[in-house]
Amino acid sequence: MTTRITGVGAFVLALVPLIAGCTMTTSNTPTRSISPTPVTASSAQSEGLDTERDRWSLPLDAYRPVVDIAENYAEQLLLQRCLEPLGYPWPVPRQDVNEELPPTHNRVGHRLFDVDIARNWGYSFAAIATPNVVAWDNFRSTVSRTDSAERNSAIEACLGEIRREYPPTPADDAPRVLSLVQKAAATAAKDADVRAASERWTTCMAPLSITDLPADPMAMPSDSVEKTFLNSAIRPTPDEVRIAVADAECMESSGYSDALYRAQKAAQLDILNEHRSELEQIRSNLSDRRTAVLEIISRHSPAS
Repeated sequence: MTTRITGVGAFVLALVPLIAGCTMTTSNTPTRSISPTPVTASSAQSEGLDTERDRWSLPLDAYRPVVDIAENYAEQLLLQRCLEPLGYPWPVPRQDVNEELPPTHNRVGHRLFDVDIARNWGYSFAAIATPNVVAWDNFRSTVSRTDSAERNSAIEACLGEIRREYPPTPADDAPRVLSLVQKAAATAAKDADVRAASERWTTCMAPLSITDLPADPMAMPSDSVEKTFLNSAIRPTPDEVRIAVADAECMESSGYSDALYRAQKAAQLDILNEHRSELEQIRSNLSDRRTAVLEIISRHSPAS
């Protein structure tokens, strides 16, 4: 399984439709989210293997925040406690924060890509299926009806109080680790085995006649493929699936996925050894914040 270059903003937004107090990044890659669809037996078996490469698990993952809805959900619960005594309805429903991630991403937001994913979702990602979707729709409707300048000012004031009482991790932590992840990725891209496998991938993809086929497999889908197939909310077309499956097959047959994973893992281990003291402090910050978030949810989440 291979990761494609991606931000996590659209993916996080697809997890649950929280609408206030959320701080999201913007993804510069395909953002069409496809509702869950029956997965093939081979896909289920692939997920069951759960090897390090299947999930694209890398050494620096331990120093990155988990991509789930717990942070935003905890903040919504605290907003409810602050806003409702002021007369502003904020009926946050219950949400299971332990729901499994969709098979197109791993725990830190890496975009996963293999033949089974390509068959089911093309170049799109799968949305998580929250069982409380109706309740969240009602939540959005309720808070939309009570929108006003006064309420928005109250939200800002409440958020300020919440973030003073429950401070987030230092603002520089996540960008610092991301910069190290990117440094490792740049090193891996220059690896001789990766470059040779990339050339084999290019040869394998030639029969598709993609006019702007990138030299770097990680840059797929190309601009022309993205423009043709990824500007709608509908399910992937047969042509998109055909290209995506061929792409995934070429990444395997060329050895690119294996070579890239090995090179990224080696580069991240080198960086971890070089910056271990700094990274351990970041991991401690993450752990403290995660504990606080889960305690908020445990105390304030509704019973049903």
